[in-house]
Amino acid sequence: SGATGQSLVAAAGWVRADHPASSVPVRAAEDVDGAERVRAFLRPASPEARRLAVYLSAVPLQLPVMQLVQHAMLAGSGPDVLSEVLLGGLLRRASDTDDPQGVRYRFLPGVATELRARLTVEDAELLFKHCSEYVERRFGRSVRNFPALAGAFLRGAVSPGEQLVPASDPLVVPVGGPVTGPGTAEPPGLRAFAEVSAEVLRELGARMPRAAVGRAADAGVLLERARDAHARYRAEGQTRDLDAAVGGLRRVLTVARPGERRTQAAELLAECLMDRWRVGADGDDLREAWEAVADLRGVSGHGRFVRAMICSDQASALQDEGMGFPGIPDDLRDWAAGAAPRNERAAVEFARAVLLYLADRDFAAVLATETESARLRRYAGTALLHLRRLIGLAGASRPGPHGPHAAAADPQEWYVAHLYRALDAATTTVEVDGSERVRVERGRLWLALARQFAGQGAVASAAGDTDRSRDAAASAIEDFMAVLREENALPDTERCRAWLDVSSAVDLAGTQDDRDHSLIVHALERAEEAAGDDDDLRVECRTRAAHVHWESYERTGAPASLDVAVDTWESVVRLLREDDPRLPAVLTDCGVALRERADRRDGTQDAHRAVNLLRRAVDGTLPDDPELPHRRYKLADAHIGRFEAAHVLSDLYEADWLLGEAVRGAEDPQYQALFLMHRGIVAELLHARLGTVDHAERAVEYYTRSSEHAREEGPAAREALALALQGRARARELLGRSRTALADYREALRLTPDAEFAERLRADIARLTSGTADA
Repeated sequence: SGATGQSLVAAAGWVRADHPASSVPVRAAEDVDGAERVRAFLRPASPEARRLAVYLSAVPLQLPVMQLVQHAMLAGSGPDVLSEVLLGGLLRRASDTDDPQGVRYRFLPGVATELRARLTVEDAELLFKHCSEYVERRFGRSVRNFPALAGAFLRGAVSPGEQLVPASDPLVVPVGGPVTGPGTAEPPGLRAFAEVSAEVLRELGARMPRAAVGRAADAGVLLERARDAHARYRAEGQTRDLDAAVGGLRRVLTVARPGERRTQAAELLAECLMDRWRVGADGDDLREAWEAVADLRGVSGHGRFVRAMICSDQASALQDEGMGFPGIPDDLRDWAAGAAPRNERAAVEFARAVLLYLADRDFAAVLATETESARLRRYAGTALLHLRRLIGLAGASRPGPHGPHAAAADPQEWYVAHLYRALDAATTTVEVDGSERVRVERGRLWLALARQFAGQGAVASAAGDTDRSRDAAASAIEDFMAVLREENALPDTERCRAWLDVSSAVDLAGTQDDRDHSLIVHALERAEEAAGDDDDLRVECRTRAAHVHWESYERTGAPASLDVAVDTWESVVRLLREDDPRLPAVLTDCGVALRERADRRDGTQDAHRAVNLLRRAVDGTLPDDPELPHRRYKLADAHIGRFEAAHVLSDLYEADWLLGEAVRGAEDPQYQALFLMHRGIVAELLHARLGTVDHAERAVEYYTRSSEHAREEGPAAREALALALQGRARARELLGRSRTALADYREALRLTPDAEFAERLRADIARLTSGTADA
C-alpha cells in the first residue's frame, strides 16, 4: 500500500458464524454534528488524508472522480489515504444518485460545510479545472461543463449566456438571450457536478468581497450606471460588473421616491440578482430578486416576465434542494409546511405548485398584452408552453383532493388538458412572431399528445385512442415539415432533432406498412445529415434507424432489413467509447441481430461475433443493473447458437452457468420461468452429447422449476407453462418415464391455444400411447 506498491497477505482477525454482533456503535450512524465528526476524523488521520478530505468536499463523491482528485492534488499517495477518508465516519453511500449505474457517496450532514471552511479559493479553482477536464472526457464537449463555469465565476469572468444553475425543469429561457427549447436530458451523473459546484460557490462566495459602489446621491445617475454595468456583464461576462450593478440599484431603491424610476430600478435589480443567482447559485440572491418585484406597483411587461422567471427558478431549485432552499420567501415555506405537516417532499410539491401558478399567470399576461414587443411576447409564449406541460406532469404525479393540484382527479385528463393549454400558448406565439423554433416546439406538443393517446406517454393510461393519436401525430408532422421544408435559421442540431421527431410522428400516424417504413428511414437519414460531426446525435440517429430496420425484419422477414440493422448497429458500436453507458444496450441489440442472422444462414462467423458482442455487453453491465439477467440470458442463447454451428462443448457449459446466474438475478417469475426453461434445453443438449443420466435428471429439475414459476403467473403464462411441461416430458422420456411424460404432454395440450404446437403434442401423445415408446 501507500507509495511503495507492496502488499502483504495477512488477517486482522477471524469472524465465525457463532460470534455475537458487535456492541461498538458505527460512527456514521451516531447522532453527531458535522463539526464533531470532522474533529474526530482529523485527530488520528494522516496529513494526506486530512488534505484529501478537504479537497473531496468540492467534488462529486464518485469513485473515479475521487481517485482523480487524489492523483492530481496528492501525487504519490496510495489507496490507503483514500481508504482513511472512506472509512473515517464522514461519508455514507448515496441512494438518490441520478445515475442508476453509478456509485456515489455523500458527506454526512454538516461535514462538507465544515471541510470547505478549510478550502482555499486557489485550491477550489484547481479542483474545478481538474473536474472540468474529467467532464469533457467523460461526457463530451456538447454538455454544460459545470465545474468550468464555477471556475470561471471564481475568476470573475463567465461566458455570456452560460449559467451554472441546472435546469431540472424543461424551461430554459434566458432573459436577455435567445429562446431555447427543452433540449435533451443531461447525461446520468452530470447533475452531481452542478450540485456540488453550486454548493462550493455559495460557501466560498460568502468570503469573497463584492465590488464597491461609488457614492452618488442622484438616483438617475446611479440607475444609468447600473444599466451600463449590467449591459457590460451581458456582453463580456465580468462578474464585477454584475456586482456593481446590484450595489448601485440597491442604493437607487434607498434614495429614489416612489414612481417610474423606482419601479425600473426594482425590475432591473431583480433581473441582475437572478443573473447572479444563475452563475453563482446563491439562493439569497434569488430570494432578494423575488422580494424586489413580488408586490411591485406599476410593474411593466418586462418586469412581469422577470418575476415569472424568478418563480420558475425557485420551483426548479426547490425540487433539487428541498424546503431548506434559501431562495424562497419564508411565508411560502411556512404555508407549505402547514399544508403538508411531517412530509417535506409533499411540502415541496405544494410550494412548487404555487410558484408554477404564479409563473403561469405572469407569462400569460405578457403574452396576452398586444402592446408589448413581439420579442418579449415570444419569450413569454415559449416559456409558457414548456411551463404548462410541466404543470401537467406535476399534477398527474400527485393527483387527488389532498394534493397540491386539487383539480387533478384524473391524471391523464389533467395532463392532456395542460398539453392543450400549452398548445394554445404556442399557437398565439406563432401568430405573434412566426418563429421556426416555436413552430417546432408546437410540433413536439402535438407529438406528446399523440404518444399519450397511443398509451406511450408520460402519464399511465388505461387504454389507447388510436384515432386521436394519429390526428395529433399528423398535426405534429405538419408543424415539423412547415419548418424543415424551408431554408431558415434553424440550427443544424435543432434541425436534426426535428427530423428525429418527424420519424416518431410518422410511426404514430401510420399503419406500419412499407410506405411508413420508407418515410421513417428518410427522416432518419435527413436527421443524420443535419447531425454533422455531433457524435451523440449521430449515435441517436443510427440507433433509431437500426431499430426501424429490425422491426421491419420482424414484420416481413426480409433478409435485407436484417443486414441493414446489423450494419447500422455495428457502426454505432464504432462511434461509442468503451465507458459510454449506452454501449451495453447497443452491443446487446447488435448481438441479438447477429444471432438471428447466424441461425438463418448457418453462419459460424456471425455466431462467433454475436457471442463476442454479447460478452462485452455483459461485462460492461454493473452487478446491480436490472438488465444484467436479461443480457446474460441473451449471451447464453448466443452460446447455444454457436454450439449448434461449431459443436464446441464449452459453449454449453458457458450457457448453463450464465442461465443459472440469470435465474438468481431475476425477480419476475415470468423471466425465471423463461431462463429455467432454456437451462433445461442446455441440459438436454449436454445429455445428447455426453449421454449422461445426470444431465437428463437436471433437465427434469429445471423444467419442473420453470413450470412452477409459470404457474405463479397464472393464466397469462399458459403458453410458457405448456412449453415447460413439453420440455419436462421430453426429459422424462430420456429417463424412460413414459407414464409421467404422457401426463405432461396431455396437460400441455390442454393449456396451449396454438394449433401447430397442439398438433406436435398430439403426435407425441399418439407415439407414447401406441406402444412405440419404451415402457
